[in-house]
Amino acid sequence: MNDEPISGLVTFPSTPTSATGTSADEIEFLDVNDTTQASSGTNKRVNMADFFSMFIQAGANVTITKQTTGGGVSIAASGGGGGTPGGTSGQIQYDNAGSFGGFTMSGDASLVASTGVITIAASAVTLAKQANLVASSLIGNPTGSSAAPSAITLGAGLSFSGTTLTASTGGSGTVTTVSVVSTNGFAGTVATATSTPAITIQTTITGLLKGTGTALVAATSGTDYLAPSGSGAGLTALNASNLASGTVPVAQLPVTGLTITQSASPITNDGTISGGTWTANLATANVHAATLGAATALVFSSAAVGQQFVIRATQGASNYALTFPSGITWFTPTFAAPNMPATAGGVMVLTFNCTGSGTYDGFYCGSSTL
Repeated sequence: MNDEPISGLVTFPSTPTSATGTSADEIEFLDVNDTTQASSGTNKRVNMADFFSMFIQAGANVTITKQTTGGGVSIAASGGGGGTPGGTSGQIQYDNAGSFGGFTMSGDASLVASTGVITIAASAVTLAKQANLVASSLIGNPTGSSAAPSAITLGAGLSFSGTTLTASTGGSGTVTTVSVVSTNGFAGTVATATSTPAITIQTTITGLLKGTGTALVAATSGTDYLAPSGSGAGLTALNASNLASGTVPVAQLPVTGLTITQSASPITNDGTISGGTWTANLATANVHAATLGAATALVFSSAAVGQQFVIRATQGASNYALTFPSGITWFTPTFAAPNMPATAGGVMVLTFNCTGSGTYDGFYCGSSTL
């Protein structure tokens, strides 16, 4: 290292000590600008604190002090910095008029004191706190993968009506082919399906069709319709010759609008009544005949309101009585139920008209003997 003159930088004591050696707290040097010292070869000595104070300047709030012993220098802060933390553990510190203060985060964000991480509460960021979007746009992710949301501009035919997204024009597209699905009783074929389709619809049901409200099914004969017999011409004027049984049940006749020009009812022979009860089933025939083999109670079964029917009773070997159901209004000379002929083989004929549920008009037609 080359010697550097320092006399121009340092102001030495007016009478520095001359010696050939230095003490522990002194620096020895040769002042070449001092001709006396230079000619004699005697060095100068200066205290270390005096020497370093020439180079170190104290800034704001810093104090440099010479040690009273040892020749050292003490550097200390005279103000600013340091301080006692304010608030409580885990709080954020702030300058409170020159001293520390502490506060705890609140609201939508929370602070993890041990890591310094700030977390925003779930569902706390409202739409109003987000950045403004350009006019007529939506928030979404159009990238096809996970990404931050971005503004999406409305395409042609889309617009806002208040807060509702509407389509102002119909969509468009190209139909490449057309087919018909067989379901619910329908089937079909398509000609030129890829250009100008011509669709033919047909049914997969054989026979008469019945609609269920959602599909077509086959109608059931005897339940959904009566199967007529005879020729097609005969269907326009039904008569006994083109009906399978030659009869039409009363329940299947219309209540109004039906004109009968001629009718015939078969006589149902209920046989000899020996059990005490004669049940005339009026759903099967309007004329019932029987021979009394014991005292007998007559019962009407399945009578329809408005139905007229005939009872033909024949006396047996003894004078058996015939009693009738309640609810009969009698139109007889005595205004009461007539008696059976006492003579064996005697016949009594009665007619009835059903006027309501369990009520009848009864007419005495006559007896063959007494």
